[in-house]
Amino acid sequence: MIIYICALLCSHIAAFHVQANMRSTLMRHILTLPMGFMDSEGSGKIRKIVNESTAATETYLAHQLPDKAGAMATPVGLLVLLVAFDWKLGLLSLVPVVLAFLIMGAMTGQRMKDKMTEYQNALEEMSSEAVEYVRGIPVVKTFGQSVFSFKRFQTSIKKYEKWTIAYTKELMWPMVGFTTLINAIFAVLIGAAYWFGGAGGDPEVLINLLFYIIITPVLTVTLGKIMYGGENQMIVEDALKRTDGILSRNPLPEAEKEQNIKDHSIALQNVSFRYENAGRDALHQINLDIKEGEHVAFVGPSGGGKTTLASLIARFYDTTEGKYASAAWM
Repeated sequence: MIIYICALLCSHIAAFHVQANMRSTLMRHILTLPMGFMDSEGSGKIRKIVNESTAATETYLAHQLPDKAGAMATPVGLLVLLVAFDWKLGLLSLVPVVLAFLIMGAMTGQRMKDKMTEYQNALEEMSSEAVEYVRGIPVVKTFGQSVFSFKRFQTSIKKYEKWTIAYTKELMWPMVGFTTLINAIFAVLIGAAYWFGGAGGDPEVLINLLFYIIITPVLTVTLGKIMYGGENQMIVEDALKRTDGILSRNPLPEAEKEQNIKDHSIALQNVSFRYENAGRDALHQINLDIKEGEHVAFVGPSGGGKTTLASLIARFYDTTEGKYASAAWM
């Protein structure tokens, strides 16, 4: 018990340090990224990664990892004890355990890892849309629009609801089977003892039965820890992938030496820009010259690139091709 308490203490200290380092590293890196990263990813999604993904790592390191070590070592010792006293009862008590492991493998395999990724994606999308919805409430009140004008938020909720219900139904019967099997060891042992001991009851069989009734609950608890440990490991692996997704983004390049500002004119020369993973350019071969003090309006159809062009001028993104310059840097 003392060793276990010391292990929990050390794991909690290490987990809090890891969580703090992950959050500070993420925030320092986010500060170096283009503003377009915040615009494209959404503040709700980024907040979820910074807060919840790092918290999932802390929970796993502080609680699940110490329990996992004990949960993996306990069955080895129990197997020896189960077979040593009465190999018949021992082998029969392992039948539900083997079946439970098979079901657990189906619930924690690669397919379930992919499902967990889809689940986190749905949560991130709903979180991002919720933030945008809250920010848009003043617009709804000012112009008298219906709340259903925020179709993306409503769609994300419906999508999450549909996915969660389907996911829960898919795991319902495997979970019922797993829970039933790990708690059915008693029934197997009692039936086996009656069969082996006969109607009169063999004292030796009854003594062995009492031992197995006392020791098998430990096996049941251990199996539960292994299953939930596997689930939390999938959550942590997904959280680390999302954290690495932010850290792998390239920072916005900065000028090597300070530039002398002359005026505030803006010039675009054969500028093209393509969003990440897009199939075609959002802007192609744009030439623009705006003198200091001029008022310019971008007019065009929806999706024509007006917002993208304004974002490039503000350097939310860097150009894919061409030259963007201000007279301040010419």
